[in-house]
Amino acid sequence: MLGNHSSDAVQIDLAQHELSSASPAPVLSSQSLGWYGIVVEKRHHQANEFTYPGFDHHLISIHVGPPIELEQTHGKRTHTAQVHKGCISLLPAGDASTWQHRDAAHFINLQLEPSFVTFIAERSGMPDGDKLELVDIFSSPNHQIEQLGLLLVDELTTHGATGRLYAESLATALVTHLIRHHAVFPAVLPPSGTRLSQQEIQHVIAYINDCLRQDISLTELADLVDLSPNYFVNQFRQAMGISPYRYVIKQRVNRARTLLMESTKTIAEIATEVGFFDQSHLTRHMHRLHGITPGALRHHQRSNVPKKL
Repeated sequence: MLGNHSSDAVQIDLAQHELSSASPAPVLSSQSLGWYGIVVEKRHHQANEFTYPGFDHHLISIHVGPPIELEQTHGKRTHTAQVHKGCISLLPAGDASTWQHRDAAHFINLQLEPSFVTFIAERSGMPDGDKLELVDIFSSPNHQIEQLGLLLVDELTTHGATGRLYAESLATALVTHLIRHHAVFPAVLPPSGTRLSQQEIQHVIAYINDCLRQDISLTELADLVDLSPNYFVNQFRQAMGISPYRYVIKQRVNRARTLLMESTKTIAEIATEVGFFDQSHLTRHMHRLHGITPGALRHHQRSNVPKKL
């Protein structure tokens, strides 16, 4: 249950897993955002050689800069490749390796806690999910992982403004992809079984409405109905016709509409009260959903209030 899989339990301590002293600190890091099971970094390296000492997390490195020649020594094997934008390398937990490149390199690093991968596998009904092993990948194009990484970095550049639910949905999609396509024995995840009952849906909806102001976690919602996060997303979408993340956004906008018409609070205060990062996020989502800004909605409401004689 959630108590056994809290975000504190799977937050990766970068202080214990930093690269060699020759490696600079990340340009951006999600470490302080508390995303469940994943740390996202944006790194810029000058021409260098550095060593991964065998971390206790899985590492996906996505090349996002100009082409470079990259050399990897892994065990007794050395590989060299011309690495292009969108190429990914996957280094499973515990695998030590040395990397060398003679030109400046730009990477997105995705660090996945093995317990998070196991959690997704086991809660998805995969037999022996705790024994799942990922394969070592060196410089291979992978559009899906690249796109998920870019979306996570976009969220990172806004300091997690969209919220944990969005970031953790992306992380869950990433892990599900790895389990299905990049395990030593790729898994065929079993069907999720029966659909969510009406009672379960109402339980989740009530929780969302009670917690709109909070930074709701995907794992919290999935745990309410004892499903893995990836199955929960699928089952919720089947029942509601919309993803959990988009449903939460819709409910926040609807709550904001009510407050704009019924309260005298400022738009910024209302945005925070309903769970948006700031006023600009409320404005963007309200305009996308309803074609009107909060300011215009309030002005329209007030201009149509009958004047007292």
